[in-house]
Amino acid sequence: MPWQKDGRRWHTVDRVAHNGQPARWDGTLLARILDRLEPAKELGPPNFNHRSVVEVCGPVKKEGWFFHALTGDEWLVTLKFRVPRNTFQQDQLAPSLGLLPLDDIDELPIYGRGSRVRVKNIKKRLQEVTLKVHWLKEIDTPAFKHFLRTAVDKFLEHQSETNPPRA
Repeated sequence: MPWQKDGRRWHTVDRVAHNGQPARWDGTLLARILDRLEPAKELGPPNFNHRSVVEVCGPVKKEGWFFHALTGDEWLVTLKFRVPRNTFQQDQLAPSLGLLPLDDIDELPIYGRGSRVRVKNIKKRLQEVTLKVHWLKEIDTPAFKHFLRTAVDKFLEHQSETNPPRA
């Protein structure tokens, strides 16, 4: 399958949505995130073995993934990050990232009044931060860079606490 031959190209350049249409969200935004995650050597390499999901795990894969990019939507890529609970607060993170509601973006033919940033507590003392993004310019900001750096650091810190090195 094309995502197995060259997964990075499939998910960042050749993107096809679940509806068979070319994905219209900016593939360079996913490439930029993957490039920013690469220096964190404790994170595993991106896993491209799924048609519409890119996954990055931590040093202990059985403890779960850190990052998922859901690439099968025509207009938005969904970015999910797992971090320890209380790392981020919805009422602070959403305004700092500045992702406008879809209703306020005239260039996109999709609608929605809700926030495109969601912070939700999940199992294993974690929280999942979900962002829905269309353009690189929406995440090519100091606020997103700070968010990503904090998310990586807190995730790795959590993994080392739950899996201390063996003597």
